[in-house]
Amino acid sequence: GTQGQFLLTMHRLDQPCTGVLFLGKTTKAASRIQSKWQDLHKIYHCVIYRDNLSNLMQASVPTSRDGNNVAMMEYEISGMLLPHKNPRQKTVRMVAESSIDGREKIKEQSKLCRLKWKVLKQSKKGPFVMIQVETNLGRRHMIRALLGQV
Repeated sequence: GTQGQFLLTMHRLDQPCTGVLFLGKTTKAASRIQSKWQDLHKIYHCVIYRDNLSNLMQASVPTSRDGNNVAMMEYEISGMLLPHKNPRQKTVRMVAESSIDGREKIKEQSKLCRLKWKVLKQSKKGPFVMIQVETNLGRRHMIRALLGQV
């Protein structure tokens, strides 16, 4: 193609994730896609080990109940995302919301991140559970850091 042609990625997918990748063919298209991307309501599906499900439930607060039917219950987990303690690490770490009282420095550096989640599918014998996750912010590594705390 000509010098003015390019493809600009509108967002990124973490490895090993799957999903749709949006590309802008022109700067005008890229600008339009990026502005709309911010307004989208995003829902993520995550696969976790069955052994971690009970830990995740204990660290979360139920936000809706349907009797004792775990498959219909929704939960919320929250915390602050901060840079990793080791400056060489390019990842983030999660600090539980309950442990930040009186630590104003942390509150100034970060925003409160919340995940709403519910169980989508779990087999009776398999080692994995699929959960649906919605976030209040689109922070990098947010889902990984919040789920990684449990």
